[in-house]
Amino acid sequence: AERRAAATEDLIHDIHSSDRIERLTGNPMLLTTMALIKRKVGKLPQRRVELYEKAVEVLLNWRSAVDEALDKREALPQLEFLAYEMCRRGVQQLREDEVLELLRQVRQEYPQIHPLAHHTPEEFLALLERRTGMVIQSGHERHNGQSHPVYEFRHLTFQEYLAGIALVQGHFP
Repeated sequence: AERRAAATEDLIHDIHSSDRIERLTGNPMLLTTMALIKRKVGKLPQRRVELYEKAVEVLLNWRSAVDEALDKREALPQLEFLAYEMCRRGVQQLREDEVLELLRQVRQEYPQIHPLAHHTPEEFLALLERRTGMVIQSGHERHNGQSHPVYEFRHLTFQEYLAGIALVQGHFP
């Protein structure tokens, strides 16, 4: 009980030590992610970019006892490409068929990224949603007379962060 109280106080202190980090706590997912980062890493980064980097890292490894592991060498290039394309198109949601097509496209256009072949696009999307919660099915959309699942990043800042990383590192010109 004492350790838990001390950890709680330490987390509260870390959160309130930066206005930019404190503002993120209004979102339950980001607050939970911050608690996970604090538990796994021991300290909350003070810069947002570093916080998102750790958040993605922690979420990719989250629930490893429950579900199949997700290799960041497989996940990050696909997440970055998906986020980059969504930002390029100016959208926050894509139909499932569009997401799967983008995952096929990244495999075809960047064959040098060998870990992309670990899962099919369908397996990867299901595993990503189940395991990380960063990308979720958020509803359905009618297209060509049929209802199709729609996917989005659970929080827009993940989409923006991953697209930014793709641009800054020049992964997808």
